[in-house]
Amino acid sequence: MFRLRREAKRRVDHDNPELKLRAKAVVLHDLVRLTISARSFSSGFWRIITIALVISTLISPLLVSPIYAQGDPEATPIPFTDGLRLEFGRTVLGNINQIAQRDRYILFGRAGTVVSVGMFPLAQSQLVPRFEVYAPNGEVAVSSISAAGAVISGYELPVTGAYIIFARAGGGGRGGAYTMTAAQGIAVREVRQAEITANASVSGELLRLGDRDVYTIEVTAGADFAAEVVPIQSGLIPVLEIVDPNGNLLARAAGQLGNRRVLLTPQITQSGTYQVRVSGFQGQTVGAYLLRITAPESMG
Repeated sequence: MFRLRREAKRRVDHDNPELKLRAKAVVLHDLVRLTISARSFSSGFWRIITIALVISTLISPLLVSPIYAQGDPEATPIPFTDGLRLEFGRTVLGNINQIAQRDRYILFGRAGTVVSVGMFPLAQSQLVPRFEVYAPNGEVAVSSISAAGAVISGYELPVTGAYIIFARAGGGGRGGAYTMTAAQGIAVREVRQAEITANASVSGELLRLGDRDVYTIEVTAGADFAAEVVPIQSGLIPVLEIVDPNGNLLARAAGQLGNRRVLLTPQITQSGTYQVRVSGFQGQTVGAYLLRITAPESMG
C-alpha cells in the first residue's frame, strides 16, 4: 500500500500546487497509521523515527515555493513564509515562474538611511523586473519597473522599521531568473575602483543602471583641485561626487539635460586620499564618460 502511494506521489504534477498538497495529505495519513502501529514496537528508537517523519511531512509545505491563487493571473499570492531578509551589500538570486508570483523580501533600516535597490534579469531571462517597497505602515513607498533593470536610487527611509519588497514580473508577465540587491547610498553597486593621478584624464563607462565608478587620488592640503566629468556620445547624465579622507561628502553635483558636463572645485583643507565618484542621475542613466582631474600640488 505504501509503495503504491509513494509511486502515486512521484507522478503528481508538481506544477499543480493543489495536487501537491493532496499527495502530502495521503502520505501524512499513511504515516499516522504507521505511528499508531509503532506502539507495538519494543524499541523506542522506531517510535522516535516515525514521529520525526510525521513532523517532517507536516512542515514540508512551509518549505516549498508559495502557492498562488488559481484563475485570475493578477490574483494575490498566498505565501507560506515571511520572506527572505535582504541585507545591505548582498545580492540574492530569485526566479519568477508564475504570472501571479510575488517574491517577498524584508529590508530593515533606520530612519534617515539612504538606500538603493536594484532588480536585474539574468542573461537569457525574459523577465521585465518590477518591485514595490512597502513602508512599515503598510503603504507603498516607492516602486520601479524596467526591462533593463528596476532601480530605486538614493531613497531616504522615512522611519525606522521593516520594509517589505515585493518582486514580480512586469510588462506582460513573462517570468525568468533575476538578482536582487540592496545597498546604502545612491548606487546599487560599485563596479570600477581605481587610482588616478593628478592632471590626468581617464575614460569609463557605466554599463548597468545603479552602477557607480570610484577613483582615488592623493591630494595635499591647499591644492588647486578640480574634477570634471563629460559624457561621451551617450545618454549619461552624470553625478560627480568628491569624498574627503574621513569619508565625508565634500562636494556633489549632477548634470542636466541641457548641460551634462559637471565640474567640481572643492576647497582642499587636509592632505590624504580622496575619492572621486561617477554615477548616473538617480541611477537611471548609463553610458561612456571622460573624467579629468586637475591638482597641481597633488602628492605622487
